[in-house]
Amino acid sequence: PRVLQTKLTQNNTSFETLYTDVRKQSAMRLVRDTDKPLSEIALELGFSELSAFSRAFSNWTGKKMSPTVFRRKSRE
Repeated sequence: PRVLQTKLTQNNTSFETLYTDVRKQSAMRLVRDTDKPLSEIALELGFSELSAFSRAFSNWTGKKMSPTVFRRKSRE
């Protein structure tokens, strides 16, 4: 753990930042490229409720786009 923390600090990042980035990238990919229900994606990514996932997803898009709208637009 100390070595990891040192390496992250040297690279001006944190475990939390990396974790959030991986969750965001995974969410975008799963919503765009699969037909999994959003509730299943939310649980898979560690969210306790669909509403928490939807809020996080909307914040990640920067456009306040819900996962449902993102999925629909990405398939148009």
